[in-house]
Amino acid sequence: MLHNLFCLYGADVQSLAPGRPQPASAQHVGNGVAVVALAGTLSRDGRHGGTSTDAVRAELKNLVADPSVRKIILQINSPGGASAGTAALHDAVAATAKQKQIIAFVEDLAASAAYFAIAGATRIVASRSALVGAIGTYAVVEDISGMAAKLGVKVHVIKAGEFKGAGVPGTAFTDSQQAEMQRVINDINAQFLAAVQQGRKLTTSQLKAVSDGRIWIAADAKRFGLIDEIGTFESVLASSAGANQPRRGTDAQTDFYSRLEVQQKQRGETFVKTWRRGGACSK
Repeated sequence: MLHNLFCLYGADVQSLAPGRPQPASAQHVGNGVAVVALAGTLSRDGRHGGTSTDAVRAELKNLVADPSVRKIILQINSPGGASAGTAALHDAVAATAKQKQIIAFVEDLAASAAYFAIAGATRIVASRSALVGAIGTYAVVEDISGMAAKLGVKVHVIKAGEFKGAGVPGTAFTDSQQAEMQRVINDINAQFLAAVQQGRKLTTSQLKAVSDGRIWIAADAKRFGLIDEIGTFESVLASSAGANQPRRGTDAQTDFYSRLEVQQKQRGETFVKTWRRGGACSK
């Protein structure tokens, strides 16, 4: 049954196709600000063409220890991903928020595991067209035993343990096996809900209203308390620059924006490549 529990937080079949991991290294854009991208499908090793949650955790640890970094921006564009590693990344984000400001900016999409990961950030900002939420957990089991029977194929699972081998292709998925998988899904989803409720300071009724798997446009996400404000990546950077920094147009600030424009172009090219591979798709 465990092989059916990989795509629990919103990654569809296409986004789980093999691909090159996205880099998790931070980009220092000046004024004590570092940017870390969470793009594509989230998994522990990033082997599905998305971001490695383990790599992001390691990067956050380095940034916390770096005295030159005072604020961290997580730049999000992800449909979600696997349950493995997601809770640990959430915990790392929440722990980082206790030591330094960590702002999550949602460019286009922060769904499922991606939203779980950022729920403990100091502040969440989204572009006005961004989609946020999809709070829930699922697994898929394809019962093709009927097809196998029509083809004259009978699959035998030699096992020790009632629930071992549940969901093996060609075998019937029994009511007891389904109930057991539902138990696991509920337990994992409870961690997701607890993280969102604590991180966003929602009441039980508020949490219930937004945790049925639906995804919300930014204006609704703000109304429901899932994000703090609607803005742009530039506005987040500007707010991170600090009141005592030079205004745009001075040499220091012009250099800051020049580096930013180059890095944004690089991130855009990376996202296009990921999209073409299917790494940025969602259901």
